[in-house]
Amino acid sequence: MASRTGHFFERIAPLASGITLLAALVTVIQLGLAIVSARDTQRIAESVSTRFIDNFPRNIPALVKLVETARDTIVICADYAGYGEFSNREGFEDYRHALTKAVAAKVKVNMFLYDEAAMREALKRQFPDEVDSFFQKEIDRELAIRNEFKNSGITITDVHTDLPVFLWLVDGREAIFSFHVFRSAPGDSFREAAFRTLDARFVEVLRLKTDSLTSPPQPEPVPAVQAVPPDAVSTGDVGARIMAGQEGTPMPSL
Repeated sequence: MASRTGHFFERIAPLASGITLLAALVTVIQLGLAIVSARDTQRIAESVSTRFIDNFPRNIPALVKLVETARDTIVICADYAGYGEFSNREGFEDYRHALTKAVAAKVKVNMFLYDEAAMREALKRQFPDEVDSFFQKEIDRELAIRNEFKNSGITITDVHTDLPVFLWLVDGREAIFSFHVFRSAPGDSFREAAFRTLDARFVEVLRLKTDSLTSPPQPEPVPAVQAVPPDAVSTGDVGARIMAGQEGTPMPSL
């Protein structure tokens, strides 16, 4: 009996080894498929036309990567040239290096940034508990960064009003934009959420918005006032038409 059992195990030993090898092969194949699937998932996620990146200041690495892809133009609409310099110093240094490197590669860089008055108002909203000396220190540091950028060849245009959306537009094909919300009550935190878009129509809208920052304001058309002969209508009729919005506001009696 023992002899037969020994023969049995001798016969199935090669089969067991084959099964073990097959199992190992299946495991390797599954691992490979998992890696490929993860890469495909990442590619799909990155190819989505518009997607959330991160909140400030964790969005700065994405800005650096975007700037590094520029070949012709970079348009930036933001509050400060030193974007993230206070909150993420290391990230800002990478951002500054990417911009100066782009200029050295003959990329045209245009920045639309808050003027000094708008900077001060933005700082007051962002840091409502700070004093004027703090605001002036931050403004002086920002102006030094701007001078450095100007000397490197970056064009900077002052913006006199608050920007509801910050924008980084590269080659007119891809953009990162962010919405900023300042705290409106004690205890609220400052937030800024950034998104990336490849949507051509959306990018075009953003480009047109930047163009409007350099265009002189157009006067609103003055509606024509149609003269009414004095004897054509009674005073009561004019009053009724004014209330109905069909007549211009009458001149006051002096």
